[in-house]
Amino acid sequence: MIEIKQYEKMAPVLLYDVSLWGESVTDYPVQQFKAGMQIRMQGVDEGDMLIVKDGFARITVVLADGTETISHIGGKGCAFGYISAMGGNPYMTSIFAYTDCSCYVISGGRVRAIAETDASFVKNALRISDMQGDLYFNRITLLAISQSQHRLLTLLLGFAAVCGSRKGEDTVVIELDLTHQILSEILHLNRVTVSRMMSNLASVGAVEKRGRYYVLKLSTVEVLLDGGANFAE
Repeated sequence: MIEIKQYEKMAPVLLYDVSLWGESVTDYPVQQFKAGMQIRMQGVDEGDMLIVKDGFARITVVLADGTETISHIGGKGCAFGYISAMGGNPYMTSIFAYTDCSCYVISGGRVRAIAETDASFVKNALRISDMQGDLYFNRITLLAISQSQHRLLTLLLGFAAVCGSRKGEDTVVIELDLTHQILSEILHLNRVTVSRMMSNLASVGAVEKRGRYYVLKLSTVEVLLDGGANFAE
């Protein structure tokens, strides 16, 4: 049986222990955002820093050719805007509420004051940057998988490892609303291609949609990864 934990690095999800930011983080104002709302925009100079308190945010970046792609999905403890707050520069990425979420908001001036007195705060902010770099490297590893079907299954197992709930030995529910568009952006595939592959995977019982969430049947996924049916794209 597949050990899904070994796939957790394949999901572009960043989680961090909120308590590592220090008890004072709970003193900062909290903003609430509904799923789909834009929280901050790339290129805007607001200068504050956000730390996810609950839920998930989607961090995106506009590339040189004008297309927008997902950088990563930030969960509890994930920080956004530290570098911009420190330098007074525009945001380098955008952030959207993926699910209903809430964020601690720390003004740029306050961030700079904390950085002068709290080395652990700076260490954690830089650690977040390092973890984002790790996610980028893992994305390259994922995209290097030659067969698109295996790439998709590996990504789904990654989400299952990070955001999954076991429902028996052979079944895991990915408790995150994964649209075909989001999967296609992560995998650098056409959305129609992803939709076709998901339909094929459903036809053999590897993946099932229950409400908003996907359910994986691990034994079937394992057969496919071991050289079972590979559907034409």
